[in-house]
Amino acid sequence: ESPVGLFYYYFESKDAVFEEAIKLFFESIDKSSYNFYNSNIPNRRIQMKLIFKILYCCGLRISECLNLEYEDINLNEGSIKIRNAKFNKSRLLFINEDVINNLTYYINNYSNNKCDYIFYNKHNNNRISYNAVNEFFRRIIENHNFNKNKNYRIHDFRHTFAVNNIKKAFQNNEEVDAFLPILMNYMGHSDIKETEYYLRLTPNIYKAI
Repeated sequence: ESPVGLFYYYFESKDAVFEEAIKLFFESIDKSSYNFYNSNIPNRRIQMKLIFKILYCCGLRISECLNLEYEDINLNEGSIKIRNAKFNKSRLLFINEDVINNLTYYINNYSNNKCDYIFYNKHNNNRISYNAVNEFFRRIIENHNFNKNKNYRIHDFRHTFAVNNIKKAFQNNEEVDAFLPILMNYMGHSDIKETEYYLRLTPNIYKAI
């Protein structure tokens, strides 16, 4: 089987509520004894925590998140613009109030006026690299209470976003035929089959599907 949605599978298999699993991940960032200091990435713990919150709440690809520039964020409108993403597609996403509040606080207190990118590397005033984010991610997974036999990936946040939204749609008695195209466009999929794939990752509502 493809190692998709490992956060989702791992915590469901332990009969834990998924929101508690996400809470564990972010609490691990706050409580970790690992030294997050990096002279090239100011406020590293704060930047990384916001990156993962955006991945979880908005279902972005990691590249889309790291490519965000200040001009892509409309705090008054509550939206972010994803420009020239996979397949050269762009899209406008409306995001929840909690993420907007976090972005507002971050931009007001930690922004870098020498760099266009929201998440920046002070060394070259460019965006944070994927490798820097992945190293941080691996440190959290390896040093806290996560299943060491699982191959966790950053991309699992995006898969889990899709699975959770499909679950919510069924729980709210929404028509799946109407909901999937909305989710497809929100996630920037090029084909509805990419979005339908996530139906197989919701075993606890398989009969309903």
